[in-house]
Amino acid sequence: MKMNWNRCTARILIVPTLCIAGAMPGGAQELQTPARAVAPAEARPGNEANELPADQVVATVDGEPITKQEVESTLAPQLQGQQVAPQQVQQLQQTTVSSLIESRLVEKYLREHGPQVKPAEVQQTLDQLAQQLDAQQTSMDDFLASRGYTTDMLKKRVEGSIAWQKLQQQQAADEPQLQEYFEANRAHFQAPDFETAKGQVLNAYLGAVYQGIVQQTKATAKIQIVDPAMAPPAAAPRPATTPVPQ
Repeated sequence: MKMNWNRCTARILIVPTLCIAGAMPGGAQELQTPARAVAPAEARPGNEANELPADQVVATVDGEPITKQEVESTLAPQLQGQQVAPQQVQQLQQTTVSSLIESRLVEKYLREHGPQVKPAEVQQTLDQLAQQLDAQQTSMDDFLASRGYTTDMLKKRVEGSIAWQKLQQQQAADEPQLQEYFEANRAHFQAPDFETAKGQVLNAYLGAVYQGIVQQTKATAKIQIVDPAMAPPAAAPRPATTPVPQ
């Protein structure tokens, strides 16, 4: 499975960044769509956080760590060349942690209930990444260290990314479902008909799917903020009408 490395070189392993960042239009969380059942995503404790130095872990999601390096590497492109006050940096860090928590929830759900990802697909992507890093004269060990990842953590990021891409392809092929979504939310799309708005509809629908997974898994997930300074601000609850396809 080939990936667009020019578009997602260093951020390939963060599902929301790779797949739908900027795809959901303003107010998309308020769009109405037929509710669909979601299989329960059970919280299963992990031990990856125990494999890392304690001062590297800022949060865990069902035992899966989010590291300080991952937060910094995710935030770095936004801060590059900018003069940002320390208080604003902390706010951006908190927002980034919140996004990474959501990413972990979606990854876990997709591993358990999403499209099947074969080990060979994960390995192919890892091989492509290794080739690209080699061309940049960067070792895989340096890449892992820059994000605070273990090899197993990297594999999970890749598996989640591939699963999300497959889910996108499935949803893009389900035109009746997208048309139903368009009709239920026609006022939000500045287009005369479904064919004209199809690209916007798909992006908005995928954004709704993503947030639907987050909503329905967050309540049962065990989320721990290890570094209080990184604690995300409390968010208002979203309407529970976003779909989670099976």
